[in-house]
Amino acid sequence: MGYHRELSRSNLTNRLLKAAVAREPVPSPRTTLDNAQIEAVESFNRLAGGQQWAQLTQLQPALLDVETDVRTGRFGDIANRDYGLLSHRTSVHESADGERRRTVTLSSSDPPLTEEQMETLRQSGNGRTELMTRLRLLAGPSSGTDNQLLKSQRALDVANAHMLRAQSEKAARPPGSPDMH
Repeated sequence: MGYHRELSRSNLTNRLLKAAVAREPVPSPRTTLDNAQIEAVESFNRLAGGQQWAQLTQLQPALLDVETDVRTGRFGDIANRDYGLLSHRTSVHESADGERRRTVTLSSSDPPLTEEQMETLRQSGNGRTELMTRLRLLAGPSSGTDNQLLKSQRALDVANAHMLRAQSEKAARPPGSPDMH
């Protein structure tokens, strides 16, 4: 799976590359499965963030249980990790769709992290890993569902972003209430 199965432009790019590699003059047409996947994801992308979350939870109510676990701290402090110890090595970039990506650059000339710093990073990473393991069972290409939207990478990305926002919100909202984003 991948975005080449979820977005028209990515699908066309993938088919053109395959045709070029195979030295075929015309790329093969999209499959029926690709068409269904693309339509599901592109329709989903036209929804506002809160509507996307509502649709995902309607299709997969177990996402609400994960949201509750996030809000109660089951996975630790996944949204507001303490990057103080890595602040001089960290940069944040915002993508066109508003998602933030954090990059940490380490160098061999950096002093080694202390055992306490390593444990802080380990705990934070373990919480994120546990969260993503649970999310991947419910949404995304490895979820095992037959639903075109739920098995998309986009569904997994939206669920993950929602969980990070859910934990970082100061005002507690009941699980399942729509995002304000």
